Amino acid sequence: MEISKPGKNFISIIVPVYNAENCLPRCVQSILAQTYKNFELILIDDGSTDSSSKLCDSYATDYGTVPSVFVKHTKNMGVSHARNEGLSYAEGEWITFIDADDYIEPDYLERLISPIESRQNAIRIARDEGASVANPTVISVITMTDQIIDTQPISGFYFLEHGILNRDAHVWSKLYSKDIMEGMRFEDDLTIGEDMVLLVKLAIKIGNAKSVLSIDAGSYKYYDNENGAMNSSYKPSYMDQIRCWQRAEELLTPYKDDISDVIFAQLATTQIVSAMLVAGKIAQVPYDDNTKDAIAKIREALSHACNKDGAFAGLSKGYKLKVSIFRFSPMLYLKLYGTWKNK
Repeated sequence: MEISKPGKNFISIIVPVYNAENCLPRCVQSILAQTYKNFELILIDDGSTDSSSKLCDSYATDYGTVPSVFVKHTKNMGVSHARNEGLSYAEGEWITFIDADDYIEPDYLERLISPIESRQNAIRIARDEGASVANPTVISVITMTDQIIDTQPISGFYFLEHGILNRDAHVWSKLYSKDIMEGMRFEDDLTIGEDMVLLVKLAIKIGNAKSVLSIDAGSYKYYDNENGAMNSSYKPSYMDQIRCWQRAEELLTPYKDDISDVIFAQLATTQIVSAMLVAGKIAQVPYDDNTKDAIAKIREALSHACNKDGAFAGLSKGYKLKVSIFRFSPMLYLKLYGTWKNK
């Protein structure tokens, strides 16, 4: 692919790095091997205590190089802070996020930017031929997913219902215009679901404008880290699995007249599932004051979500049974689930 001049479809790639010495080389090498070269790589070292900091420095390039690699070291303040730090340095017209333990195929950037370039070329050709081009569609987000089958641009609220609330709630495998990211920041008090909350904010900001485009998945390779937050044993911060969806509801409530009731039903169903995931974690650890408080919050979350029309009906039979047992007797559910998991 022909390389554009920096500034024209220039992409900023933000990679938060924390103790990733074993996987960072694969990630960075996959980025530097892209067929589309018009980008900058921003590595934010989030206070790593292994050799990640030195690895980051070894990739740094001189200013003006294309592609360039910029490195920033910070204190350990979490992935949200690291991504926000990356956003403050991003100079591209477009922004994408990649996690340090993941990697991408050589065509990743090319596949994301190609629809943008195709649209720009079509408009340019039409204008060169003297055709009138009134209000061409402005694309703000491109998502690489198989959850949305539409080939034409969709609205932010459609993206919310069919993407974010349908297993496309991660910030990676997407391309964002710098304009739509203006003023957007990750909430650094969340350790789980912070990317989903940001996507909800973006969907609200886009609203009914049809500026989200979906392309087929396949070029982003996600690594399921067994030491990640979702796979670790229970700790108080795991309650963010519930808090993040509560925050999503708070963000969406002011727009209830603009969006479908189906969205709120989906959201409530997700809140129920998230609460039960946390309950499953608690069932595998000793009972103490922390878990006692967490159980009370789970009961409160379930009561709230189950009162939403269509929420309980949206659950599978297995989850309906789990929820029914937990609401009848949390301790009975924890005992049964803990015994089953520890077999």
